[in-house]
Amino acid sequence: MGRFIFLDQTRFDLTDLMTVLGCTLFSRISNEQRESVALFCSDFSEIEDWTVDAHNSAHQSDISWLNSQVENIARHEPHCKIVVFTYHSPTMLEAANDPRQLQDWLEEGIDASEAWTQTNITPFVTDLSDQICWTSANVRLWAFGHTHFNCDFEDPETKKRVVANQKGYRRSELETFDASKVVKVETLLDSEAKA
Repeated sequence: MGRFIFLDQTRFDLTDLMTVLGCTLFSRISNEQRESVALFCSDFSEIEDWTVDAHNSAHQSDISWLNSQVENIARHEPHCKIVVFTYHSPTMLEAANDPRQLQDWLEEGIDASEAWTQTNITPFVTDLSDQICWTSANVRLWAFGHTHFNCDFEDPETKKRVVANQKGYRRSELETFDASKVVKVETLLDSEAKA
């Protein structure tokens, strides 16, 4: 039996060449969506004392921690590859999000590039494309959940692998969920593999 590691702003070194960073990565809810998200997302009515301000504060804590960890590893352990696990999604890339939802937006006349800012997606997703935790070449894999959409692709900009393999709700399991899915991350650096 394996060892359980609770990833709440936690670093866990698998080897000297690979580390795991994990946190919830609460999403950032924009000021424009505060009211609608508070009504739409049951977290704000079902969790005692959970407000949009508390949610955004938790997001800031998580993103600050992730950026600090990635920056520190890149500076002091440049040989180390990073795998990130979060509950909330770090990307608004189309490949990471349900195309049926995108199609709904397009039918409503919302431009695809603006669709994310025009909808109630912010409780689930935050665009981290300008954050070091996303842009660092040390980050080789990012796995997440919460969106009820599965994906497995390489980000065209950073070349990191982005994975979501979510089972869904008990009564509505996602057809794309793969209980036997295994994700492998090479532990050798390219230069070491050639040696």
